[in-house]
Amino acid sequence: MTRSLSSIARLAPWSRQTEAPLGELAANFASTPSPADTTDPSALSFDGLRQQAIAHAQAASGELWTDYNLHDPGVSLLEVMCYALTEDIYSNERSVPELLGLDQAASAQDWQDYALHPAPAVLHCRPCSEDDYQRSLHEMLPGARQLNIRALRDASGTGLGLWRLSLLGSAAPKPSSPGAAMPTAPDQAHAQARSLARAYWSQRNLGEDLQGMPQALRPRWLEIDLQIQVQGSRDLLDLLGEAMLRCDDLIAARPQRQAVNASKGLRDPDDEGGPPQSLGRIDDATLQQGRAPQLYLSDLARRLSALEGVAGLPRLSLRVDGATVTDAMLDWRGSDWALALRWPSSPADLQGWRVYRQGSASSAGSPGSDQSYLREENRVQIPVDALLRHLRDVQTARRPLQALQPLAAQIAGPSATPPSALRAQAHASYYPASQQLPYIYQQQGPGRLQWTGYLALLEQWLAQAKAQAEHLPQLYAISAATDKEKSAKHGGHSHMSGAQPSYWWALLRDAELPGMDSLYLDSPEALEAQLSAAADDKHERQMRVLNHLLALHGEALDFSELQGLPCYFGPEAWAAHLLSRKQEMAAHVLRFTASRHAAFDYSRRSIAQGTDSNTSSNTSVLQQRLSLQLAFAHSHSRPLCGALAPLEALGLDFNEAAATLTLKLNRQRPTASSTRSHHGPQLRAQDLRLSQAPDWPALIQHIPALRGPQLPAVLRAAVWPEHFEFASTDQGAISLLLQLPDEQLTLAQAKDLAAAQDLALQLHSADCQLQRDCEGLHLVEHVLLRPEQDAELDKLPPFFSHQISLVFPAWTARCADARFRALARQLAMQAAPAHLHCRLLWLSLAQMKQFERLYQTWLIAKIDHCQAALASSEDPARQATASVRLNQRAQALAEFLQTCEAAP
Repeated sequence: MTRSLSSIARLAPWSRQTEAPLGELAANFASTPSPADTTDPSALSFDGLRQQAIAHAQAASGELWTDYNLHDPGVSLLEVMCYALTEDIYSNERSVPELLGLDQAASAQDWQDYALHPAPAVLHCRPCSEDDYQRSLHEMLPGARQLNIRALRDASGTGLGLWRLSLLGSAAPKPSSPGAAMPTAPDQAHAQARSLARAYWSQRNLGEDLQGMPQALRPRWLEIDLQIQVQGSRDLLDLLGEAMLRCDDLIAARPQRQAVNASKGLRDPDDEGGPPQSLGRIDDATLQQGRAPQLYLSDLARRLSALEGVAGLPRLSLRVDGATVTDAMLDWRGSDWALALRWPSSPADLQGWRVYRQGSASSAGSPGSDQSYLREENRVQIPVDALLRHLRDVQTARRPLQALQPLAAQIAGPSATPPSALRAQAHASYYPASQQLPYIYQQQGPGRLQWTGYLALLEQWLAQAKAQAEHLPQLYAISAATDKEKSAKHGGHSHMSGAQPSYWWALLRDAELPGMDSLYLDSPEALEAQLSAAADDKHERQMRVLNHLLALHGEALDFSELQGLPCYFGPEAWAAHLLSRKQEMAAHVLRFTASRHAAFDYSRRSIAQGTDSNTSSNTSVLQQRLSLQLAFAHSHSRPLCGALAPLEALGLDFNEAAATLTLKLNRQRPTASSTRSHHGPQLRAQDLRLSQAPDWPALIQHIPALRGPQLPAVLRAAVWPEHFEFASTDQGAISLLLQLPDEQLTLAQAKDLAAAQDLALQLHSADCQLQRDCEGLHLVEHVLLRPEQDAELDKLPPFFSHQISLVFPAWTARCADARFRALARQLAMQAAPAHLHCRLLWLSLAQMKQFERLYQTWLIAKIDHCQAALASSEDPARQATASVRLNQRAQALAEFLQTCEAAP
């Protein structure tokens, strides 16, 4: 039997060494063996494992076990275990995708469920410099002409965080006949400016803005007369069409692109990161050429000479507004205009065109000619109508100006959608290794149950290892498994329901080991529940998994500094909440890395109302990062005073004196009053009832102190369960007490201790939910509040340049704690871009209400201003009204922020 097992074991990759005789005894191993060197493959082979197992058995048993021959059942069990281990080693040597159940059929979303992304998505980032923005805007608007972005600077050359954009307006054709009216296209030009504005707003960086709408430059027409010498067999119509395309690209300042080398992977090896360039890489030299003030005829000639089939360029002449250009260069653009190539549209436009082949010339036609072909001896004749049709087709086929996928989506890919449910995987039932034993070991007998117990010590361990390996996808997934997956069958046994586990159990039953069910002291289901509850610290283990996934992207989310501060959760719920914060960061890790300095798009709604979180993708990344680092319940923008509105409707007054805003609560248990007899036990944090909706009307009815002036202090103290005390009264009732910083307040009286504790627990739970919903932050970029007048840019006050305000509530228990405020400032300094100055404001409830009213009205005015600018037709009155309203509301918000004292 053992020889057959050894033969099977040799199939494992680690067991391909020369096998020692199976009958070798362990008599030479008298001392305790040293740990095996797992770096040596032979140590993990069947023979190496068997040798180590027998040596350990001899060292542990001494003289109690001396027979290590093949007939000994103990040796047989050791060999079965060694054989099973080689199988496990082989299985665990699979690649990471295989261990996670990812194969060639896996979709991109399947990979993103584990925070695994392709290299281009990880290495690319949002634009920062002028060159980056130029590349990014050309990627989003590939048909743009004369597109230019320029950073505005003060007199000292320091950037103001403002950009100015321009592009060529719609290039309407020149009238084809004398006396015809010149077609105009203001709507098309305005549409191009709108597309460019949307493109910038979608990728705006923190502390930056666009100064005014993009300028639509009027076209200044340029015509070309070509005389080309060609060679080879290339079709002349195709050659002339490409020649016009190259001239058009250069005159329109469209950058040339280098094709991505797909044979070397998804990413061009010459690509050093920066914004995505899926249409081809744009090098720095090309960008700099497009910004030059003059257009050189030599550059045009060089592009045409590089065409396949062009042997020479005898003559190249240009006409601007009908006048022939005599200089070697001409101005490329002016303050309100830019050069635009006029394509031939009639036979008259081709009068000066000549094509030469091997020394012979061919005229493309002449106006007034009755013939479609000009027949001259020894010259190639080109049909004029065919050439004009071909040029129209080439011009029409040019990619139109349109907004492509937003840059954020290009970086993050399809991860903006919610993580998909893990793919259901069929798990095979456990096959006992002991089935390899000879038939004699499987026969029934007096000692059968004892033998089954011995086998269970081996088989249960192997079954557990198999269950863990099969469920690695659930352990490493960044989103919790669905209820359907939680109740999936594995090996014939149902999994635990409820929270996602990190250890999976596969208790052996009679199907695997006959007689196993009779050995259990309790039902297998009850035993599985006991084992899971006692041994599975699922939150801690999944935290470590997420730490590893975040570290792969250079990120970390450490909550150690939050220990000792109010958390508004019980211990188990607090661990689950922190886990959810890490899951959110892992699910959007590309946004926190490649787009870490991204700002919100002010042309779209950004403040969520109620439970709506659809605006979460339109929140600045810095705000989301700080919200996750501080373990706020929500990371998106939302009104922080909204949770108090239902209580204020019940008559509760949350106003308080300014002196109590920086209240520091003593976290130690209050000292008992000497005049009262106190009862225990105290409230416990794990007794929180966060799953129940608080009944505030009932609490207000039973606790009169909630209607008093000390309500804010009561709510800050009630989040600490140890601040509640219970005392007997002379009438035999129980008083519910709450320790405030300066006094002990009687909240209510109850008939007995149980009723008082239940009332305290209701207040504690309701208060924790209330303060959790009130916590969050707002991020205000001062540059967005600047006056709109261009003339005052040089005199822009420092308040509007490179500054942001982070606005926190001061009335909650955590935000009132000096330790929490110091931590918030430390995290803000670490996470914010280095060139931005962060002001941390801690506002009272009254101040926060005023701020949110001003902030939301400004956001609405900003959206209205953008919509007026993006209107399909020019409406000066509407735009003027929107600008006046925006300036008024921006001024009011800026004045409010300037009156607030920033935290030191």
